[in-house]
Amino acid sequence: MRHAILSIVMAASLLSACAWMGPDVRVDPAQSHMEARAMLGIDMYGRGEFLEALDAIRPWAEQGHSSGMVLIAGMYYQGRGVAKNNINAYMWAELGVIYAKDDEEYGKAIKFRNEIASSMTAQAINQARRRTKDWQPGMPLPPEEETDGVPGGKTGNGEMPVGEEI
Repeated sequence: MRHAILSIVMAASLLSACAWMGPDVRVDPAQSHMEARAMLGIDMYGRGEFLEALDAIRPWAEQGHSSGMVLIAGMYYQGRGVAKNNINAYMWAELGVIYAKDDEEYGKAIKFRNEIASSMTAQAINQARRRTKDWQPGMPLPPEEETDGVPGGKTGNGEMPVGEEI
């Protein structure tokens, strides 16, 4: 149920952004394709197809879209499609804060970043902040070598209590 709600919220955010541009704005076909892929990725995420979702959402997030960044942060935080990694999760959530386009996106990103931070050491948070500072739009996802002490660093299987979802 929460996956469906997340998918609807993300789709509504994309549609409202498109409506905000107005009829006189020319849309770059490459940008439209990337946003369509992101919407498909959100749908895949809702169906539990995490690896495919990451591949679809990644270019959108790498171009500086806050919603995509926070979704990738959640994937790292929960180990869905990637190895669970709080450092990468914090970095992507912090980027979501920085690139938020409105107060609602900003508030969601801050809340999620703080949730991630509550399970991290000061040293891990500092490392995540360094990665955030070094990141630029268009940069690829960071390597998955470090798991911030998560035993096994395994990719999540999609089964987790409802209260733990983003």
